[in-house]
Amino acid sequence: METKICTKCKKAIIQTGEFFPIDKRTYDGLGARCRSCVTIVNKERYKYFPQKSKEYRESHKEQLKKNKHEYYLKNIERQKEKRKKYYWEHREEAYRHAVEWKKDNPDKLTASSHKRYEKVKEHHKELTRRWKQDHKEERNIAWQARRAKKKSLEYSLTPEQWEQTKIYFENKCCYCGKEQKLTQDHFVPLEKNGEYSRNNILPACQTCNSSKANKSFFEWYPKYQFYSEERLRHILEFLGYN
Repeated sequence: METKICTKCKKAIIQTGEFFPIDKRTYDGLGARCRSCVTIVNKERYKYFPQKSKEYRESHKEQLKKNKHEYYLKNIERQKEKRKKYYWEHREEAYRHAVEWKKDNPDKLTASSHKRYEKVKEHHKELTRRWKQDHKEERNIAWQARRAKKKSLEYSLTPEQWEQTKIYFENKCCYCGKEQKLTQDHFVPLEKNGEYSRNNILPACQTCNSSKANKSFFEWYPKYQFYSEERLRHILEFLGYN
């Protein structure tokens, strides 16, 4: 078996977790000192810092618990923010683990745990629904980018560029000029290799977007019922057409 030299006692010891403490920061996953040397060093350290020893923690368990509770009360807002941040960063992982555990351990669930599980499940569904509702623009941009990526086309439009585009057209449909819910329309259709970028995406209401579909802009818009030469020039100037 492979051996490892302890940096303190300089002895060659079998390189396993039985003789060396686990340390994931090292290349072999083991500490530099053997367990015997670590024990000696810790005993020497506890002479100067007795509160770190296991004996001290066992004999002052109630006092340490009281100190911890007092610290929590003094920093309760900070602790709440910390827990809230951790929850939001790991909520999907926690929910997934809960679902997997329920599937693997159906017999261990009591009536109360079933009720609690269903309550948490509904809570996560509500959070997911709210998130989707509050991030419709980002989800739509991501979906459009995936469509362009599948066709090996450029997909560089950002949420900031999309907001600037809507502001340029005064948050109105660029084709009919109405203030309605705006969708992203490809000036050059995706089926005709129109890229998903700032130079090819225009704000359009659902009616105009559906009417244009995959038609060529220069063939469709002059015949459209809401045709306007002023809006035509405005669109071409924005896209950089002469």
